[in-house]
Amino acid sequence: MRALAREGRRSFEAARRHPPPSGTGVAVNTVLRGAGTGGRAVGRVWRHERGAGPADAVLVATTLLPTELPLVVAAALVVETGGPLDHVAAQARERELPAVVGVAGATGVLADGDLVLVDADQGLVIRVQSAPAGPREQS
Repeated sequence: MRALAREGRRSFEAARRHPPPSGTGVAVNTVLRGAGTGGRAVGRVWRHERGAGPADAVLVATTLLPTELPLVVAAALVVETGGPLDHVAAQARERELPAVVGVAGATGVLADGDLVLVDADQGLVIRVQSAPAGPREQS
């Protein structure tokens, strides 16, 4: 357990060392924590409320129903609710899909188009780049 805590601390500190791009006004390298299912993926945030997204997107949702999960095509999942033994985590492990569940405030912090690293081995979601500037669709 201590080794896991040390590794998580190292990942967090490594993410904090990279300064945000100047003039964006949005915190890059924001680190969110939850319970991970294993695996890693990098992709652009796609909000669940917008419907189906591209297969290389990271789907961010408040919650997912068991009936929705078989229809999800994404590089990874980030869900505000749930825990390591709930239906989202179990189905993600079964499908070998990186997922981090129980990420409080994910839908408020991550915007459509943000580039994120989902480290489901450590239960981390790291925003590595803010969404490109310009008009963005609000959900």
